[in-house]
Amino acid sequence: MAEAAQPADLLARLIDIPLPPSVSLLPQTWPSRIAIVLAIVALIAGVWWFVRWWHANRYRRAALAELDAIERAIAHGGPHTPPPPAGGRWPSEARRVGVNARHGERPPPGAFGAHFPLSGGGGASGSFVDTLALLVRRTALAAFPREEIAALTGPTWLAFLDRHYGGREFSRGVGRALSLSPYEPQQSNADTRPLIDLVRRWIRTHHD
Repeated sequence: MAEAAQPADLLARLIDIPLPPSVSLLPQTWPSRIAIVLAIVALIAGVWWFVRWWHANRYRRAALAELDAIERAIAHGGPHTPPPPAGGRWPSEARRVGVNARHGERPPPGAFGAHFPLSGGGGASGSFVDTLALLVRRTALAAFPREEIAALTGPTWLAFLDRHYGGREFSRGVGRALSLSPYEPQQSNADTRPLIDLVRRWIRTHHD
């Protein structure tokens, strides 16, 4: 009987092997913790900057879309007035954010809300150059204070465009076609490809 009970006693004496404590997923040193916090802060700051940049440049995207419409109208020999953006105006949020980001102020009521006609005031005789001149003017109004833009015409207007673009194509190149006030009709419908390319570069790269 004693020999039969002995195996049961041996099993009772067995002790479970202790398992090691679970490994924490949190960093174990302060330098690594600080590095993770800084990485999270940098990520949040990057997302915030991108969102502000995206909204502040909505007017650029609207202007480029309108320029594409002008280019298509030229290519197809269509009417001189391409369709305006949806709703007849550019994004008011982009105009406000863009001006605030650059100058810390809100534009006066109605500064950019109204949709300027795309023809140069000459009705059916308005040229594509008039349309491009208005597009550049409206883009500048969306990016800079109205009081800084409204009075500029002729050589001073071209000098302004060159100064905020970093080139001389407006005052000494094909951009001279935009020297007239956008409200004065221009009759020339010469090859506008170089001018369109210049306007596109200015819209994309102009700066303070």
